[in-house]
Amino acid sequence: MTPGPRGGDDAENPSADGGDRHRSVIVAAETRRLQRQLLAFGPMHRDRLAHTCGAERWREGSFEEAVTEGVRTGLLRKLPLGWLTAERDHEV
Repeated sequence: MTPGPRGGDDAENPSADGGDRHRSVIVAAETRRLQRQLLAFGPMHRDRLAHTCGAERWREGSFEEAVTEGVRTGLLRKLPLGWLTAERDHEV
């Protein structure tokens, strides 16, 4: 195996963990977008939130991933019947 651009043995995959970092940055941005929408308009059903955020243009599964991450980090809170709200004590 030949050394990679930074001298490591990652020539075949120069950004071995770059894809994971890139994906986590995108999910974080999508999560903040959901939070901003909920802070601006109040609690809403997940289908309406997906529509207002333009999630139909996101990578497949990204909306659910962003909701899960938002709940995990405390930016979002699930309500009954598929509704979501933003937690105000977290910065946008």
